[in-house]
Amino acid sequence: MANLEAAREMKNATEVSALGSKIFVLGVGAQRAGTSWLNSYLSSHSCVSMSEIKELHYFDALWSESYRLHYQNKFTLALKRLASASAGPRLSPAAVTQEMRALTDRIAMFKDGDKAYVDYFRRRVAQHHTHFGEITPAYALLPVESFAHIRSLFANIKIVFLMRDPVLRIYSPLRKREALSKQKANEAFLGALTNPAMVDRTRYDVTIANLRSVFPAESLFFGFYESLFCDATIRSLCEFLGLSFKPGNYDLHVNASAGQYVPLTADQIEAGRSTFAETYAFCRREFGNAVPANWYS
Repeated sequence: MANLEAAREMKNATEVSALGSKIFVLGVGAQRAGTSWLNSYLSSHSCVSMSEIKELHYFDALWSESYRLHYQNKFTLALKRLASASAGPRLSPAAVTQEMRALTDRIAMFKDGDKAYVDYFRRRVAQHHTHFGEITPAYALLPVESFAHIRSLFANIKIVFLMRDPVLRIYSPLRKREALSKQKANEAFLGALTNPAMVDRTRYDVTIANLRSVFPAESLFFGFYESLFCDATIRSLCEFLGLSFKPGNYDLHVNASAGQYVPLTADQIEAGRSTFAETYAFCRREFGNAVPANWYS
């Protein structure tokens, strides 16, 4: 029995070490800042294996008990729905099987933790893949300790953090929500400026400080939603990641807000600028002219 267990541990170590020479790409946000498009772009590279579940929500669930319970229920319910007849003809049988396998592997993380997280990628990363990873915008909220934990799991890590004008980053999920409810995005804006869950996701200065305290500069890529969709930015991103450059489909809209766009009023914009004055000032100091000219700062 002892020999069998030792052999199993050796097998696991060998399998996990197979990821060691490959680059783990982790997108940490920001929410509504082009991460869905970026995930689609990276997935189009034949040498990149991105998670079938775009937002794995592993590290935020690991950090927060309330998040853990929320996502345990969410992924378990998604698996049950997919397995039922109510799944309908949306997916082919092969696609259903693939999605069910991904959800099953994600649910295993609630029990087996880091090993299951690493195994999730190990099962999907083929020999020809040089990069693998996932994008979960909620990771922008992680504390320093969580980023340190992430760094301990993989030998080669590249972090990508995209930013968007803080005022419009707050407004975008409200517009997305408006398409699903009767609450008007424009009317909800001022309330969102006092909602910690909304505001904290937009404190780029805090997220960047936490990242820089753990990862070296050469492991961090900071970009902007407003200038993401062009060859120049994508070429720079590919150089950072060590990927061959390929143009992106810049006209592709992924997870875009639906419905008619109602502009914010001058008073609402000023309230947003005031709320995020420190974040605007930080970005101007750190990134200078790289900050998009149309930001409200």
